[in-house]
Amino acid sequence: MTTNDEGLDDFSKKVSGELFRRYPGWSAYASVNQASNGSSCCLELRVPCPQGSAARFLRVSTCDAEVLVSFDDPRTEFAGLGTEEAMALIDDLVAARSSIAVITAGDTWLHSEIVAAGETVELTEGQAVRIFGWAAPGDSGVL
Repeated sequence: MTTNDEGLDDFSKKVSGELFRRYPGWSAYASVNQASNGSSCCLELRVPCPQGSAARFLRVSTCDAEVLVSFDDPRTEFAGLGTEEAMALIDDLVAARSSIAVITAGDTWLHSEIVAAGETVELTEGQAVRIFGWAAPGDSGVL
């Protein structure tokens, strides 16, 4: 997809316009997908993360008039975001001001949270954390 937003619903056009204004090279990683309502099309973006990142790609989707931001692990999804909130999160992730922490206990996913750079994730006994960021190493910590 280029910066041409042909076929996108109005919400997706607004988001893609702002996204590609901030990150013009990302249009090469975009596609148009059918929304779950079947009557409109949304933006699906999968931008490769830099080498050495814990994640393979950053995903942005605009289906159903909301923005979803995640890395390639579905446990990193933050959905239901408005345009401004999503852009702030994307900017923070790309600038390494924030990462997404996935907290587990054994094989059980407990929750995910956005953490600021340098912030410590509080764990209780038996919990582990994996950090996903634009360039985060993804080291796990176990308490």
